[in-house]
Amino acid sequence: MNEKHPFMLYPGMDYTTSALVDFLNEKYELKKTGKPFLLGDIQQYLRRGYLPKAYGHHPISVLENEEIGIKIIRVDFKSTYK
Repeated sequence: MNEKHPFMLYPGMDYTTSALVDFLNEKYELKKTGKPFLLGDIQQYLRRGYLPKAYGHHPISVLENEEIGIKIIRVDFKSTYK
C-alpha cells in the first residue's frame, strides 16, 4: 500500500470477524437453524463470497493491509450477489 492509496475503513460496511458475528446476531438474533452466528459461519460466507439469501445475499470480501497486519471484512449492503 502506498500513500496514494491509503487503507480506508467505512463504518457500517467494514467489520472485523467478531464484529460481523455481533452485527448478524443483533440484526437477525439467530440463524434459521435457531443457533447464534459464530466465527465459523463467517468463514464459510467468505469462502462463498456472499451472505446467505436469508441474511441479505450481500457480497462480502476481505481487505488486507500487510504493512499494518490487518484484515477487514467488507459487506456491500448496496448490492446483492447474483
